[in-house]
Parts: sequence; structure tokens; C-alpha cells
Amino acid sequence: MSADRVAEFLKDRARSLNLSQTELSRRSNLSRQTLYRLFSADISQAKISTIVKVSRALQVEPTDVMGIYFGRSIKTGSTIH
Repeated sequence: MSADRVAEFLKDRARSLNLSQTELSRRSNLSRQTLYRLFSADISQAKISTIVKVSRALQVEPTDVMGIYFGRSIKTGSTIH
């Protein structure tokens, strides 16, 4: 399981959409503190609803984000995660 890969994916995806952490917080209806924990790979206690919210705000499928955590690779644009 790789929380680091998930954190890197979330940060890369936010960058690719030109979303600041503040804007992502607004769009996902999550606190900046929660996003900071996700971006810092502190996701061991993350709720499924949190993953769903941030995934939707980043325009990716929540199952893809969970798949990254469990070792599956996904392709977004020209990048494979």
C-alpha cells in the first residue's frame, strides 16, 4: 500500500488543473488541514467520503485514487501514476 503515491498523485493532479490548496478545499468542501494531511501521505485514517470528495474536485474517479493506494497504476493525460 502506498500513501506516498496517492499523495503525489493528488498534488500532481491539483497542479495540472491549476488548483491551489485553498481552491481545492472550496471545491471539495474539505478543510485545508484535511488536504494537507492527504498531500502529506497521512491517509491511513482518511474516510472514504474524503477520498470521494477530493477525487471529484480533481475530476478523477475515487476508485482510481483507491487503486493507486493498493498498487494499481492509472493514466491521466500523458502521465502514468
